[in-house]
Amino acid sequence: MSCPHTATGAPAAPAPAGLSRTPLHRRRRPRTRPPRSSPPGAAPRSPPTFRSGWRCCRPGVFQRGPSYVVTWRDRGKLRSRAFRTLTEAKRFKARTDAGDTRPDSREPFNAYAQRWLGAYAGRTARGITDNTRATYRDAITRFAVPIFGTTRIEHIDPPLVREYIADLAGKGMAPSSVRRHFAPVRALLATAYDDGLLTRNPAAGVRVIVRDTRPARPKRLTPEQTTALLERMPAKHADMTCFLAATGVRISEALGARWGDLGAALHGQPVFRVRRAATKTEPVSGATALPRSPRTWATPMAAHWR
Repeated sequence: MSCPHTATGAPAAPAPAGLSRTPLHRRRRPRTRPPRSSPPGAAPRSPPTFRSGWRCCRPGVFQRGPSYVVTWRDRGKLRSRAFRTLTEAKRFKARTDAGDTRPDSREPFNAYAQRWLGAYAGRTARGITDNTRATYRDAITRFAVPIFGTTRIEHIDPPLVREYIADLAGKGMAPSSVRRHFAPVRALLATAYDDGLLTRNPAAGVRVIVRDTRPARPKRLTPEQTTALLERMPAKHADMTCFLAATGVRISEALGARWGDLGAALHGQPVFRVRRAATKTEPVSGATALPRSPRTWATPMAAHWR
């Protein structure tokens, strides 16, 4: 019987020394360098974050279907976040590489709003009063929570903030009322940004532009209306009301008036000069005069009521 490895049937000659009879496609390439290992005392290497079905775009950024996922470590915990575009993913990855690894808050708006209302102390040294806190609570409960609801704080963006402003305007509110109800939401988002719960303040730069479609109405009484009001008013309030209507000053400036503030102009018309204003610091302590910048009002209606 002939041997399949030789044509003559003789046994195959042994391979020369230093040569192998293993086919080339089955040979293993010798290792040219020792395996990489962590230096002594260093933390173990992180396990690969590449998952099945993900395509690597750059280190730490992977494509998962139509979205892009960024992976990073925060205090030893592996975290990930998805973005709609590769540009957003790269921008966020650069932020994590710079050391800002804290994730955004996932707390819903309604839960954070209740916690914020109980702890908010204002953004200035003056703080806020109980009446202001009650006004903020009413605005957030009645108008903001139905719009934002359970939306995560991190998902609130400027378009959603403008949607809230449009909803207030759609209720027929005046521009001043829209600004008053938007103020607590703006303060809430600013506090969340200052506390590090947000990487950006979505309310920063958002302007309240509301067209006032209400018909213009006069904001002062005519002389005839003022005279009719004084005729039906108790005598103890008539003098102060007449003085306010004649000069147009604030009630605090009227309470701080003195006889020396009244004078006559060149044409003999009565003139009132504002030099101070009265403020009530406590319910029993009375009024305290505060200096004001000098201002002058002529009183042309005084002669009509004299």
